[in-house]
Formats: sequence, C-alpha cells, structure tokens
Amino acid sequence: MVHWSIALLVPSSWITANAFDLLAAHMALGYITLGLVVFRVLWGLVGSRHARFTSFLKGPAQTMRYAKTLAQRDSVPSAGHNPLGAVAVLLMLTMLTVQATTGLFASDELAYFGPWNGAISTEWAETVNTIHKINGQLIPWVIVLHLLAISWYAALKGQNLIGPMITGRKGGDRISQADAIRSDRTFLALVIAALVAGGVWAVVALAPPPPMPDGLF
Repeated sequence: MVHWSIALLVPSSWITANAFDLLAAHMALGYITLGLVVFRVLWGLVGSRHARFTSFLKGPAQTMRYAKTLAQRDSVPSAGHNPLGAVAVLLMLTMLTVQATTGLFASDELAYFGPWNGAISTEWAETVNTIHKINGQLIPWVIVLHLLAISWYAALKGQNLIGPMITGRKGGDRISQADAIRSDRTFLALVIAALVAGGVWAVVALAPPPPMPDGLF
C-alpha cells in the first residue's frame, strides 16, 4: 500500500506543483508523502521480516558482487529486495524525505508558504526552495531507472517483480520455505500508521503563522 500510494503521489505532486490553483492540494499531497516516508522508515525497523532494513541492506562488497550477476539469466531471486534494490529503496526514501521536508519550509514568495516557512530566514528559504526544485526534478529520473530495472528482470531473468509488488507475495516455486514470514504484523502497522498520521498533523498544526507577503500589510 505504501509503494503504490507513493507511485500515485509522485506524479500527482508534480501536476499540482505546476498549477497555481492546485497548490493547496500540492501541500496536502506533501503531508501524505511525509507520513508515508516516516511510516516506511519505522516499518523498516520493526516491520515484517523482509521489510526490515536489516534483511536487505548489504555492504558495498556484497552489493558489488550482486551487481556482477545482472547479466546472468539464472541468478537466484531474492526473497525480499535484492542488494541493488536496497540501494534504490534508500535512495528513493532519502529523496522523498528531502522533498517532503523542504516543502514544509518552501515558498513561491507570492502566495504559497509551507507551514514552517515563517520559522527560517529569507536566505534559508531561498536555499530550501532551490533544493526542493532540483530534488523534485531528479525524482522522476530515479523512477525511470526503477521501471527499467523491473523490465530488465522480466525480460532477461524471467523474474516477475510486478506481481509481488501488488500482492506482497512470491511463489514458493522460486523462494525457499525458509524465507517465508510467519506474520505480516498488520495490527502493528495500523498502530504505527495512526501515530505517524497524528505526528504529521501536529507538525502542521503547530507551525508558526505564515509570513506576510511583500506589499501586503
């Protein structure tokens, strides 16, 4: 659910960012994105087996060894994220965190003010705006690489990654029974989701008043 929600949020955020009358929606999408990223980070610490960072993050040496198998048709599929997929996960989570966080402070210096824009100086606001803009332009390229990787695994290795992304399941014909999980920890996920939603609401609700635009008094 987190994966596909983000897949919908990214293009929706891009569309609303480029339409003046949709900036309020753009801000709301940013809050949702922030919540999803925080949830995924927490879920990476205490979630189900293959969702935890400790299950798929590998060191540089092991990641490089795996990279050398990309052209091999008979490479063994991973139960969760493979080492290169882990790099992509970290990269995307980092970029989305940067995007959602800078959005809290960003401004178009006319009508749009992030909830915490009033807490930083004009100089810092300009820096944040630049980061928000550049990072937002880079995220689609990372998504393109993600889609190319999925296509590569399907065409060359015969590994269907789309199905597991939808169902959360991989067939026992290619994955060892020892890699199965006993529980998806649904109740824990709901508790964390509720806490994160409350936290994001508090971040927005406790923000200082927006600054007065130039020329208005």
